[in-house]
Amino acid sequence: MLYHTDTIAAVSTPAGSAARAITRLSGDDAVDIVQKIVDPPVRLAEIRPWSSRRVSIRLWGGRIHLPATLYLMPAPRSYTRQDIVELHTIGSPVILQVLLDELLQQGARLAGPGEFTRRAFLNGRINLTQAEAVMAVIHARNDADLRVAVGQLASSSSDRLAELRDHLIGLRAYVETGIDFSDQDIELISSEEIASSLAEARTMIASLIGSRERAGSGKAGITTAIAGLPNAGKSSLLNRLAGGDRAIVTHIPGTTRDTVEAAIEVGGMEFRLIDTAGVEAAQDAIQRCAVERTHEALNSAQLLLYVIDGNAGASEADRMLWATRPPVPCIVVVNKTDLPQSAAQEATALRFGVDHVVAVSAPEGSGIEELLAAMAGAVASGEVDVSAHPFAANVRLREALRRADKCISAASELASGNAGEELIALEIREALDNIGRLTGDVADDDLLDAIFERFCVGK
Repeated sequence: MLYHTDTIAAVSTPAGSAARAITRLSGDDAVDIVQKIVDPPVRLAEIRPWSSRRVSIRLWGGRIHLPATLYLMPAPRSYTRQDIVELHTIGSPVILQVLLDELLQQGARLAGPGEFTRRAFLNGRINLTQAEAVMAVIHARNDADLRVAVGQLASSSSDRLAELRDHLIGLRAYVETGIDFSDQDIELISSEEIASSLAEARTMIASLIGSRERAGSGKAGITTAIAGLPNAGKSSLLNRLAGGDRAIVTHIPGTTRDTVEAAIEVGGMEFRLIDTAGVEAAQDAIQRCAVERTHEALNSAQLLLYVIDGNAGASEADRMLWATRPPVPCIVVVNKTDLPQSAAQEATALRFGVDHVVAVSAPEGSGIEELLAAMAGAVASGEVDVSAHPFAANVRLREALRRADKCISAASELASGNAGEELIALEIREALDNIGRLTGDVADDDLLDAIFERFCVGK
């Protein structure tokens, strides 16, 4: 059964001018709608699937003929398992709006955010975990994010989840059938066999959790850049947060010539800290390289720790660098509180236009707990956007698997105590529900809305 068979349309390439753009339709009437506006009048249904054809699109009542390449992907061998037609044209925003308006007038409906991928999920082309991986690929901020997202999309986790689910469904069938024959002297499955099968399921879950944690480690944390002027104490702060000497620290300003990374966990959330070189006028090729890498790190950051030398005070150079920061949440950190301070924290907060600052001493460790709490709070409050990051899907997967494992553990204890099959079956059903929430076999509209509304229109 296909869901939502009405025809949707959207521009699926990024906004703005470009040499090429793609307008996509999906639904029962996709072919008929496009047929009404293209020349020459060919029967699109007779075009060989997954092939292209040069056409001319009639716009503004036929006053303009727009050259285009048409691609036809008929059901069920398409992304949505519906008829899909793509029109590849020049990427003029004005032309694209006119084209989209024409398609809507001919009977299409404007697609909502992520609606193409949502149809792919509802029609069984992909599962929910793969849908989240598609979003992560689309929104990857850098090469590291993209590698993790592609790995998630191409991983065998979906197959292994399906294998685990089938294993538990089979076990549940045996246990529940045994309930029907409980008044007769028939044992379909023994307590020992139930315990062995449950132990096998727990092994499968442990393997899945382990593989996702390995996939989610390293580059998959919340990218947190540590920025500021030379000698603000950025490297000392990284070392203190990481609990070791990850960066070289000297009294000489500008020691850091490259980005230095460390991963830490705060409140169950992983942060990938990046210590950047202080931004200043480059004196040589090495410094120029360091500054370029600093800007790359800042542009890929999801959270920014801006470090100020509290002993020297915020300077005009600080204010100028602050003005060029990326549009991500930022925590202002006044470092070196073990030394005399040049300005009160309130004055610093006012100067930088923030509600408050966190004062720390990297060498002594004072204020570090407050800083960690501020970082975790920025994520927990939703201020830091992790929705499009593979990190978010990994957290959802791990937590659901851990809940399923808890249910299976409870079922094992019941089986060991020769409890009734009804209680064992209840725990297995709860475990299956948790796994189903990952694959989409158990999913309410609120969950689907929360996932797909974060997609772009046209995806």
